[in-house]
Amino acid sequence: MSTSPSPPPPEIREPDERVRALRGVEPFAELEDEAVERLARALVEERFEAGSNVVREGDEGDRLFVVAQGEFQVYLRQESIGFEKELERLGPGGYFGEIALLTGRRRMASVRALTAGRAFALSRRDFEDALGRSPGLALSLCRGLASYLDRTLRLEAAVPLVNMDDIDYRPEVAGLLPANIAALCKAIPIRWERDRVTVAMVDPYDRRAASFLADVLRKFQIEFVAVTEEAFERFCRRHLGRAGERPLATADLGTLTYLAPGGVEESVGGQPAADLVETALKRAIDVLASDIHIEPWGAEAKIRIRIDGRMMDSDLAVPRPLLAHVVSRLKVMGGLDITMRRVPREGSFAVRYADRMVEFRLSVMPCEGGEKAVLRILDPKQLRRDLPSLIFSRPVLLLIRELFENPSGLVLVTGPTGAGKTTTLYAGLAEIWNRSQAVNIVTIEDPVEYRLDWATQIQVNRPVGLDFAQILRSVLRQDPDVMLVGEIRDEESAVVAVEAATTGQLVLSSLHTHFALETIARLKHLGAKPYLLASALKGILSQRLVPRVCVACRQPVEPGDEALLRLDALGILPPGGVATLYRGRGCDVCRSQGELGRVALLEVLAIDDALRDLIERGATIREMEDALRPEQFVPMARYARFLLEEGMVSPAAVARAFPPRVMHRAPEG
Repeated sequence: MSTSPSPPPPEIREPDERVRALRGVEPFAELEDEAVERLARALVEERFEAGSNVVREGDEGDRLFVVAQGEFQVYLRQESIGFEKELERLGPGGYFGEIALLTGRRRMASVRALTAGRAFALSRRDFEDALGRSPGLALSLCRGLASYLDRTLRLEAAVPLVNMDDIDYRPEVAGLLPANIAALCKAIPIRWERDRVTVAMVDPYDRRAASFLADVLRKFQIEFVAVTEEAFERFCRRHLGRAGERPLATADLGTLTYLAPGGVEESVGGQPAADLVETALKRAIDVLASDIHIEPWGAEAKIRIRIDGRMMDSDLAVPRPLLAHVVSRLKVMGGLDITMRRVPREGSFAVRYADRMVEFRLSVMPCEGGEKAVLRILDPKQLRRDLPSLIFSRPVLLLIRELFENPSGLVLVTGPTGAGKTTTLYAGLAEIWNRSQAVNIVTIEDPVEYRLDWATQIQVNRPVGLDFAQILRSVLRQDPDVMLVGEIRDEESAVVAVEAATTGQLVLSSLHTHFALETIARLKHLGAKPYLLASALKGILSQRLVPRVCVACRQPVEPGDEALLRLDALGILPPGGVATLYRGRGCDVCRSQGELGRVALLEVLAIDDALRDLIERGATIREMEDALRPEQFVPMARYARFLLEEGMVSPAAVARAFPPRVMHRAPEG
């Protein structure tokens, strides 16, 4: 019996290099062979010399690149600061630009070739052409593309997309935001429930605009949602007109109640002095003041409040004979003896505001004409900030995040009183908790300013011997991973904090110094041993708060302005000057101040091996200053330049924030 010859085996060929490259790109990983091969034919090979830039952050882009050979660096750079932060390095098989290819968004980072190399590029035009020619490719791509885009884009910020056509128009809600602000920020309030407002925004990823809106609507807790630009414009044409020009609404607080020392909730008002106290507390909470001052001025009595760091007169009339009764009412609320008028006293109480408790710290001081009472307002809503809402430079934000990601060591936030140190520390703690909840976080504070559901918080109580150092020693036996020491105040707390940071825990704390390198000298003066400090210290974030220019009424600063001349003398402005700087003219939105809210003016120092060696051998500030490298140090003067160029602060505000001589020069980079 004869048999027919068997057919030859199929030809075995190596996969094309372009096909292999596309197989490594996540959105295309599940494509069928035919679909991948069709796309691979559209790839164009490009070669790059060492040091050449492939793409730049913020540029228009529509091409995906897959590295075939060489090493490429993905980085962020802030030109005004002269600071650069590497994100990752890519070798063969690495890719970048997939978001630009799929969505048309601007480049989110820059890429340069570190060595001579080559990459395969796929343009959006060729990609769409391939989709049009192959329905099968489109169907195959859809299987993994939706989940990839959702995961990738929402990692940046979890902002839901809403359909404006489904929103019921309510003039009282839209009127919460003035029309000019709504147009500038492309945002509109769509829901209002008690003290919560939902704001629809075309670009909720714009942190500068979102932060300004939070200041404008500062009476409320805000949730941002995303809308398309077409839907936003259609909604505005259909409904708004001039409705958005109404004044900002005020939440109705109703009757204020407070927790009496016995734990019973009682009304604040009821008698003339008590009614005046209730009105003052309501006004201060409503405008988000940080302090209330009730003080005798000669034959008068005044109530003043501090808003955004600025002392402002209140329109409340305080009859001089009523002042003693007002102070006595506050003493009763704060649990103090009203008969003790010759010594300073401190107390505290909490009032119910809408659906939350607002705490007040009371300080009473005897003075000429009677007693002066000062109330510090601790509103938990004001401390609910995350790092992206505090730091507007992306590379600087990444550097600060890395400091809080240290598994052990000492990270310090420094600055004068009222510089927002606690807010930054809480934001850092939240970053740690959100990254991994498998940690034991303990805070030691005086006072505990905001209740954290995921941390053990301990209140300092010096009369019974519970100071920072004593509590810190005991906490070390509680198996902590992260410890927040509210403030390093003396030699004992400095020594214990540094020693604790060398035993495997991450210690966060604050210190009253103005600049980063000055902090190292202060810790040495407080008794920290140089070799322990060198081992423990991971980084320092120095900050102060400066008023933000009101976007609603900002205008260019005229050349020759006195503040410009001072900034130039301080070396804050670049040699060629800055194109356009702004100041506020004053409008209804900012209460005619020209400023609304505050932003943090930052200086960041990450400790590297070279600086660690200098600390250990007791080098001077000048020696450490000479060793600083641009990739580890963001000077405050440079960050001020960034805020100026972004139009967020005025030259006058920056000039007020700096001493006559700016300490620590900025290394060029």
